Amino acid sequence: MGSDPLNHIFSEFDDRGEDARALVAHLKKGMRNILFHARTNSGLSVGDAFPFPETVMDRLVERARAADTAVHCRVPGAGPVQALPVKEPAAVLVFAPEAPDEAVRLPAEIGERISLHIRLFLMERALETERAHLLVQKKQFRRKLRALEKRHL
Repeated sequence: MGSDPLNHIFSEFDDRGEDARALVAHLKKGMRNILFHARTNSGLSVGDAFPFPETVMDRLVERARAADTAVHCRVPGAGPVQALPVKEPAAVLVFAPEAPDEAVRLPAEIGERISLHIRLFLMERALETERAHLLVQKKQFRRKLRALEKRHL
């Protein structure tokens, strides 16, 4: 079973994790007192360090990927932890309260709030892409207009 050379070439771009980093930064800006960590489908980890072993994080991420839905658990010393698979960027988002207190609870609507922040993040990205595209079209139109003015005046 040979690997496709194109997949190997483009996997370098996936491993950068820029989208995952930007998503974590966006979530941290919008939601205080919560730790965020993203594990991309290519295995790159970005975000906050959690107060539990990496093996616990690995199991939580795998459970969320397998279930393809949010996974909730309580980790000793870390309190409530949730993992949420995110389609874009292709990653699993792990989040927990900053204060590792067993009595602390994540709000019931936390998943919905995070989903809304993710949608906002993706819409802002799409808006920036569209804005850049329109800027290029505007420059091209101006060049074309100048060329036509020179030719016909």
